[in-house]
Amino acid sequence: MPSPIRFKARAALLLASTELACAWAQAQAVTLVHDLEALQAMRAQPQGHYALARSIDASATVGWNHGAGFAPIGTGAVPFTGSFDGRGHSIRQLFIHRPGENQVGLFGHARNATLRNVRLSGGRITGGNHVGALVGHNEAVDGKARIEQVCAEVSVKGAENVAGLVGHNEAYNGSNLVSRAKAGGPVAGTGSNVGGLVGHNEAYGGRADIAHSHASGAVAGRDYVGGLVGYNDALRGAAAISHSYAAGAVRAAGAVVGGLVGLDTHDRITHSFYATTDARGKPINRHASGAGQGLSLEQLQQMPDFALGSSKRCKDIP
Repeated sequence: MPSPIRFKARAALLLASTELACAWAQAQAVTLVHDLEALQAMRAQPQGHYALARSIDASATVGWNHGAGFAPIGTGAVPFTGSFDGRGHSIRQLFIHRPGENQVGLFGHARNATLRNVRLSGGRITGGNHVGALVGHNEAVDGKARIEQVCAEVSVKGAENVAGLVGHNEAYNGSNLVSRAKAGGPVAGTGSNVGGLVGHNEAYGGRADIAHSHASGAVAGRDYVGGLVGYNDALRGAAAISHSYAAGAVRAAGAVVGGLVGLDTHDRITHSFYATTDARGKPINRHASGAGQGLSLEQLQQMPDFALGSSKRCKDIP
């Protein structure tokens, strides 16, 4: 009969071997995406784990689907639930023109997914409600959702819940974090909840947080319009914004406009700022709400978090 010490040693070795095997199996399960056709094919397996093998020129999408362009990955009925790692590569000149559809972006609807380390450079994305360059509707439902180290410089247009990166970012009894993210393209919405980075950041139970992120594009909408976030809303949870800023000019055709956030119902915004002048020194965002702190663009450029890349283009950010 083996001694207790030897038995424990064997058990520990078996556990370590099992964990190593599981890690290896998970690594093998990642599908490498080499070209535009493979990127679009992710739509057929929205539960998968993917990584870009190289940068992709998506300019051909302008002629796809009778002018509608790329078909978003993940829908309301079948959301994307896997992971996507860009490995620092770029997707250039992505074109989507679906003004009559909701949940529009590279990813239409993502749930408990991880999207990281990718750059979207150039292109145009147009949709109805829930429109963002990276993802139209990103949610954490009884789980975790993560967006990190991403960058988008894409022109985005839509109706409600429209933004340069994520149209609707939501936690429903889950944990949803957007961190080290940048959006730099112009954003225009005909309705409410329009933001430079996120249109509607919502916590209905759980947490929906934004940290170390920024937006630099001009933003225009009707109501609840902000340079970073249109509507920061915590109904039963927490929606915090920290160490983030917005440098673009914000306009609202209706009411409730902010240089940083259009409307904030949670009052958990810390170390976050918005520009009160443009690059020529002319005043912008004079009718902004009280969320965040207003600084001249020159002052903003001296802030530590400005080093995240406002002076760099998306393609230059490591």
